Amino acid sequence: MRTFNNYLRKIGISDAEVATLKNSESEIQSQLNLKTANAISKTYAELAIMISNGTLVPGQHYLLTDYASVHTIPGTVDTNTPTAEPIIVLAIAANKLAPEAYSPSFPQDVIYYSPSNDQAIVPGCTKGFIYKRVDTQNSIDIGFDWRNVKFRRWQISVTAEDATGAVGNYTKGAVIKKTGTVEIYIKLNDATAQLFTNISAWKRFEWDDLQYVSPVASAWYILDSAYQVLIPCSALYMDYTMFCTAPTVDGVQSSYSSIFIIKIAQNNSNILTNCNSIFFGNNITNNTIESGFYSNTIGNIFTGNTIGSGFYSNTIGNSFSSNTIGNSFSSNTIGDSFSSNTIGDSFSSNIIGNSFSSNTLIHGFFSNTIGNSFSNNTIENSFRFNTIGNNFKFNTIGADFSSLNLSSATLVYAAYPKWWFKTPDGTKKLYYFANTSFALTVADVTA
Repeated sequence: MRTFNNYLRKIGISDAEVATLKNSESEIQSQLNLKTANAISKTYAELAIMISNGTLVPGQHYLLTDYASVHTIPGTVDTNTPTAEPIIVLAIAANKLAPEAYSPSFPQDVIYYSPSNDQAIVPGCTKGFIYKRVDTQNSIDIGFDWRNVKFRRWQISVTAEDATGAVGNYTKGAVIKKTGTVEIYIKLNDATAQLFTNISAWKRFEWDDLQYVSPVASAWYILDSAYQVLIPCSALYMDYTMFCTAPTVDGVQSSYSSIFIIKIAQNNSNILTNCNSIFFGNNITNNTIESGFYSNTIGNIFTGNTIGSGFYSNTIGNSFSSNTIGNSFSSNTIGDSFSSNTIGDSFSSNIIGNSFSSNTLIHGFFSNTIGNSFSNNTIENSFRFNTIGNNFKFNTIGADFSSLNLSSATLVYAAYPKWWFKTPDGTKKLYYFANTSFALTVADVTA
């Protein structure tokens, strides 16, 4: 509330009056109505001429009557023209406005507005642009007009079908819909004749067929160029604001709730493209995110995360919570219950199942295929191109373990601590305490 109270003081409400507001929206609205009653109404065209000619009156408020966050929808050539939202601006010089503005429609918001039409920052803008919007009551602080800007999501359309998963000899990366359902599965290995119920061979994708969730048209490539998973998409699409409760609606975006305490850092250029992410669900709370948060499609319950820069091109299921994440977290497909992890930089191009929790990953965890219940592991740098099955727990792993297929291993899945190391000739070994002995035993990692 402090930011908003400071703003009230800037537009002429005294400290004594601020103290009487008591954080009540109705009282805030009443006070602001009184203090902005002398605002002079101007269209954007009229205000732009006054700025150009230096005829603004310093200290005067102006009501920009026809403001709307007009913009090109990222990834398209289409223009979104939201309903007009008049805003009140304050002249601080004959040719300059204060950066803070106010919307009578959302009196709790502090808006940061530029009257320029800088196409490098907001392509398609015609009436200036909002470059940050802060809902002070719910502590939502995001570097664009998140209430009005829309992002496009295309419909998933998987035509390859199988009733059980075992009919075809599918190779790693195949994307198949279960016949008679909307369930989509991704093949995790090259083993033939594997049922969908075999979670070592198939991963249930986070999203269902026919949902409008793809950030790109026609072909949604996830992961990286070396190992691509292609989710086919149709030409049908929906346009959504950043917060939306349902990925499939009949042309109308569902309302959202439980969105509070979220801060996404300001991007320096093309602020819409670099924030093109959608949360499909409620309980989006207590998150701090740095710049470069784009092309993400995220499910329900995204809470308590601290995220570095370059979080992009991820598809994430439900319950992504209480994670501390470094830079360059990208191109991952992640199931439900990704929680309480401490992750360094360069976590990318991984296929992750459900229940990935309480892990400490130092740096360079990429291009791994991970089953369900990956937890309580500590892994140093450069863990990459590995295939891990279910119930991988209590492993402490040194640097540079790569290109391991542990689908048939047994020791690494044991429910007791294991310590991985390399011998001088590069052989991969682990120590463990056998259940019946306190003596350390050495074995091959693949045993």
